[in-house]
Amino acid sequence: MVALVKPSPNRTPETQPLDQPLSTLRVLHLVGDSQPDAAGAAAINFARATRKAGGQAFWAAPKGLLFTALPQEGIRAVELSAPPLSYFGEFAMLHRLTAFVRKERVALIHLHNPELARLSSRLAAATGIPFVATLSGSFAALPPHQQAALLSAQHLFVSATDQEAAIRQQKPDLLTSLIAEAVDLERFTAGAVKPLLFARFCEELNLNEAMSVALFCMSRMQSKALSLYLDTLPELNRPDLVTLFLLPSGSDRGEVQALEQRLFKAGLHDRALVMLPRADARLYYQLADFVVSDREHSAFDRQIAEAQAVGKPVLVALRDGKEAQVLPGHRGWVFMPDSPLSLLTAQRRILSLSERERQQYAQACQTWLAQHHALSDAWDGIEAVYQQTIDATGLGNVEASEATTPDRLPNTPRSVATG
Repeated sequence: MVALVKPSPNRTPETQPLDQPLSTLRVLHLVGDSQPDAAGAAAINFARATRKAGGQAFWAAPKGLLFTALPQEGIRAVELSAPPLSYFGEFAMLHRLTAFVRKERVALIHLHNPELARLSSRLAAATGIPFVATLSGSFAALPPHQQAALLSAQHLFVSATDQEAAIRQQKPDLLTSLIAEAVDLERFTAGAVKPLLFARFCEELNLNEAMSVALFCMSRMQSKALSLYLDTLPELNRPDLVTLFLLPSGSDRGEVQALEQRLFKAGLHDRALVMLPRADARLYYQLADFVVSDREHSAFDRQIAEAQAVGKPVLVALRDGKEAQVLPGHRGWVFMPDSPLSLLTAQRRILSLSERERQQYAQACQTWLAQHHALSDAWDGIEAVYQQTIDATGLGNVEASEATTPDRLPNTPRSVATG
């Protein structure tokens, strides 16, 4: 059920007590199988922020969501090759994770997907270790057992103030805070991907320097922005332009084939490529001349922010406050969702940018992101929540973490404390 990557050479000794300062905090990040793009990126940033603060982060996720870059950054991966979360499947996973948490002296559990909410709650109950959770979607839309498990957390990071209100109606004393929308600027501005890796990527896609590339970041298989883009692409009259359609994480080969068939019927198959996400998103951004997003209902678009950090022009549908992130003409370009002319005009303007204009654009984006969405600033709030959670639950006693592994699951979340 759980396969551990080879331990890091700077592993903390087993004798180190649990009531350690935050600088050596050890956090287990639990990520579900169908992790949304935004939540998955946020989870990675939480793990990286833990490391940057001097702590140790463990990344627990199904095999398909293990990223090759994580071990290189000192984030140890815990692979969950788990069956569907039936009673016995969850029971076995609970036993394995309980042993791991105790062995590695994990001080805090951070859940990033409600699919594993019940498991997180039971793991916390079995070990005496507190857990916090990130909820990027709607609380009311979750099944009752996931709601109940999340309400047993010590703190919830939520995406909007209305979600805070919905949670407080259920449990007024549960602490909540808004998710800090942050980008790891150092990662995206430090420089390009290694030349050999990038060259291999271009060779795999059969692309050369004479081609212009548009990166279309998809949030779902059907959207108005996607349909509008496909309808207007022939009118752009740029035979050198190739569009790379990046499907959302969790997509499969069947969805790749479905989009390829749609492109073939539209006569665009020779000017488009369909790809599943890869570990290092910088590959796509470095390749692209500009980036398009179809997320029409999100005020903050993480993929757009990452493209801005790299310095690539971005193009988004003008809806739901995105102009605050994009600032048309300065930090990107927008188009009206129902206006082919506005989309064509924006694309032509982007493709006509001079090198100096691109440099000025990149500088404006990076300056704004550093002021408003830097990961280093966001970590201050996260650090405070982690420390307050540990202090409030009295984690300092080692006995709780050394309790015997339970031989049965608790009947209700947090209802059984072992000792």
